[in-house]
Amino acid sequence: MKKAIMNTMIILFALAMCVGCGQSSEQKEESVPTDVTKAEKQEQVQVEAEDEDTLENGEQVFRVVEVMPKFPGGDAELLKFIAKNVKYPQESQNKGEQGRVICSFVVTKDGTLTNYKVIRGISPALDQEAVRVLQMMPRWTPGTQRGEPVAVKYTVPITFKLQ
Repeated sequence: MKKAIMNTMIILFALAMCVGCGQSSEQKEESVPTDVTKAEKQEQVQVEAEDEDTLENGEQVFRVVEVMPKFPGGDAELLKFIAKNVKYPQESQNKGEQGRVICSFVVTKDGTLTNYKVIRGISPALDQEAVRVLQMMPRWTPGTQRGEPVAVKYTVPITFKLQ
C-alpha cells in the first residue's frame, strides 16, 4: 500500500514538473522583444552608465584598486575634518531633518577631488552642505593600480544628527 502511494506521488510530482516547466509557442513568441525602440533605449542607458567610468579628459575611473586613495592623515582625520567643517543648516534644524547623506566623488591621479554627487540625500539643504564640505577637502593621496596613480571613485557618508 505504501509503495503504491509513493509511486503515485512520484508520478504526480514528475507530471507537475513537466507541465510547469513546459512553455507554449505563444509564450516563446512573447518573450522575444519585438519593439526596436525599446532595445535602443536600453542600449543608450548602458552607454550612459559606461560614461560614468571616465572623466571629461577621457581618463578611466576605477572603483577598486590595489591601493585606495587616502585622506591626509587617514580615516580618523577624515572624520575629524568632516565633523569640524559641517554646519547644520538652520532650516534643516527647524524642520527636524536628520540622517545620512551618501556622497561620491573622484580622486584624480594628482589627488584632487572632482565629480561630486549625492547618491542618497535627505533634503536639498543637507545635500548641499555635504557637497560643500567635500569641496573644502585638501588633496588626497591618489589610489594606485600596478604602481601607477589612477583616478578612483570614492564614497563617503556624512551624518546629520540633531542633539
